Amino acid sequence: MQMKDVYDMLARFEQSTLTELTLEMEGVSFHGKKGGNATVCTTPVVQEAVESPVVTNVAPATPAVSKEVVAGTPVTAQIAGTFYRASAPDAEPFVKVGQKVKNGDTLGLLEAMKMMSNVISPVDGEIKDIPVENGTLVSFGEALFYIG
Repeated sequence: MQMKDVYDMLARFEQSTLTELTLEMEGVSFHGKKGGNATVCTTPVVQEAVESPVVTNVAPATPAVSKEVVAGTPVTAQIAGTFYRASAPDAEPFVKVGQKVKNGDTLGLLEAMKMMSNVISPVDGEIKDIPVENGTLVSFGEALFYIG
């Protein structure tokens, strides 16, 4: 399985009406739930073993650059992909620091495998910080916004 296959599967899951997905292919296991945490498991491929291989949990990647902790509700990337603050390069950003937002408002976009997914506000509040630059590749679980 190639990473593009994983991204494609995650993008399709994100846009589907499914709330939970479990996938096992070629020594890789994935279990995800919308609105919750996903767990990625890798299983070593052992051709000689008769019993089940050991499953090891892998935590979501954390950003390499540590930033000052911001109070508020983090809005995290639900898929790995490229983060965009606006719908087009010449368009105004969806939101700015200090702007009031409501639950369900679009805050930004994530692109994975040429498919766009909206980043939606989970709460009412004010944008306190946007720690990710426009056009940046982000990991699953990485904080994109903080709402206070």
